[in-house]
Parts: sequence; structure tokens; C-alpha cells
Amino acid sequence: MNRSLRTIAAGLVLAAGLGGAERALADQSWVKAPNFRSKDMSGAPVVLEDLLGKGPILVDFWATWCKPCIKELPYIQKLHDEYAEKGLTVLAVTIDSPKSQSRVKPFIKGRKFTFPVVMDGSQDVFRKLQGKGSIPYVVVLDADVSNSTFSEWLANDPELGDRFIECKIAEQNMVSVGAGLSAA
Repeated sequence: MNRSLRTIAAGLVLAAGLGGAERALADQSWVKAPNFRSKDMSGAPVVLEDLLGKGPILVDFWATWCKPCIKELPYIQKLHDEYAEKGLTVLAVTIDSPKSQSRVKPFIKGRKFTFPVVMDGSQDVFRKLQGKGSIPYVVVLDADVSNSTFSEWLANDPELGDRFIECKIAEQNMVSVGAGLSAA
């Protein structure tokens, strides 16, 4: 998204009367995210470029052995359920090692999660999206692949997480409208 549209979107966020934490999110620096290729649980390819242009993409890094991740996944499912029709794509990327990947499919099916799950046993995707250190780690990518990272407040403050996602969807809609106006 170009800088002026991002500034307008941030201004609208602030004008909506959102609090200090949202202001900090609106002021974050943005970095272009690299493309990645991986496979889902059934072995089908997942390529970031194929998902672009449809709306924001929430990438949640997790593992079956990570208790905070397990606690966060129901909230990730809630985001998937509530915002998929509005343009949000959710990818749950497991960093389970090849030895423990056999546990992923039964884990997901047993909890009736419906979001797409990407296998990243080598942690290549994690590293490409600036994952350093602990999980859960969440990245929200704009449709043009600039990214913003957040994780601590996601499960701890669902209201703030919801508002952030709503702002990202609204921002994407503004870009779509702006592109339509410039084409006219």
C-alpha cells in the first residue's frame, strides 16, 4: 500500500477513537515480506504469492508441543470464522519437526480447526517472515506483502486483535476503492 493511503488509514484508525495500543500499531514500521513455498497437511503446495491481493493474511506460527500456542489456536479459529468472508486469510504454520509432524493432523482434526495448516518443519517460512525466538508468533501481511508483526496481545487481548484485523480489512478495502478510482 502506498504511504499516503497508509497515512489515511492510520488517521481513520485514530479518528475512530481507538486507544494508545492501536496508535502504536498504526505507527509501526513496515517491511516487505518475501514469498514462501511450503506444503499443507495433505501435501498440497502453499505459495504466498498465490494468496496475495485477496486481503490481509494472518500467519500464525505454532507447534503441538507449545502450550501458549495451543491456548491461542481457538482464537485463531475465531478470527478465521469471523473474518474469512471479509477477506482475511488465516494460515496456521506449524514448526513441528519432521519427527513430530505426524501428530499435527490428528491434533487439528481432533479440535475441529478448519483453517489451513502449513508444515514448516525446517522453519524456513518462520525465518523468512522474521521469526526469531519463541512461538506463538503472528505476522499479518497486507495484500501487497508489507507486514506488521504482533503476538503478545493477540490471545491476551482479543478485542484489540479483532480491532486490528478489522482495521487491516478496512485498509485493504480503501486500497481497492482507491485503485478503482484511479482506473476511472
